[in-house]
Amino acid sequence: MAELLSYTLDASGGGEAWELTKEQFRHFNDRSTPADVAESISALWLSPQAIRSAKVMCSALSVLIRCARADNALHDLAFGSRAKWIVVRRRNRIRQAVSLAMARKTNQYHVYAPVEDERPVDVSLQEIEAALRAVIMADCFLESFLTIPKVCCELFYEDVLADPAGAIRRALSDLGLVTDPKTFSFSEAKLVPECQFRKAELERSFRHWLLENNHRTE
Repeated sequence: MAELLSYTLDASGGGEAWELTKEQFRHFNDRSTPADVAESISALWLSPQAIRSAKVMCSALSVLIRCARADNALHDLAFGSRAKWIVVRRRNRIRQAVSLAMARKTNQYHVYAPVEDERPVDVSLQEIEAALRAVIMADCFLESFLTIPKVCCELFYEDVLADPAGAIRRALSDLGLVTDPKTFSFSEAKLVPECQFRKAELERSFRHWLLENNHRTE
C-alpha cells in the first residue's frame, strides 16, 4: 500500500514521497521525549517538493500522539493543517490476522519475487487468534486516531484490491495531493502476494474453530 501511494504520487507529479515505504519512527519508545520526536520528524528526507514522508505503525504513532499532546509546536507539526495523513486499514480482520500470523511465523513481511510453489507454513489456530487480538486492538486505535489530524483520509486494503487506480486516486485527491484528474498516473507496486491458497485455507479453518471456541471457560 505504501509503495502504491509513493510511486503513484511521484508518477502524478505530486511529489517524491519515497520515505512512505520506510518505518523511520520504529525506534520510538516510552522514553522518547517531544524533542526526540520533533528531531526525528525534522531529520526525514526533504524532497525537492518540500515534502517529508514516513510510514508510521500504530506503536510509534501512539508515542507520537503522547508527545504531541505535551508540546503544541510538535502537535501542529505532526497533525496541523500542513500535515496530511492516510490511514490504511482492512475490513476483513480475520484475513488480516491470518496474514499477520504467517508473517510472524516466517518473519517474511514483504515479498518481491513471485513464488512458484507455495511453501507449507505451520500456523496454529491459537497463533491466528493472538494475531486477531492484535489486529482488533490496532484497528480500534486507528478508529480513534482519525479524529486527531486536521487533514486525513482512510484507505481500505479491499478497495485497493478491487480498484487499485481508483482507490489510490481518491485518497490522493481527498488530501489535495492530486488536484487535476488529467495529471493522475497510477503506478504499480513491485510487491507480490504470497501463499494465497494457504491463507484462504487457514481463514476457513479459523472461522470454523472460532465459532466453536469463543465461550467462557471458567
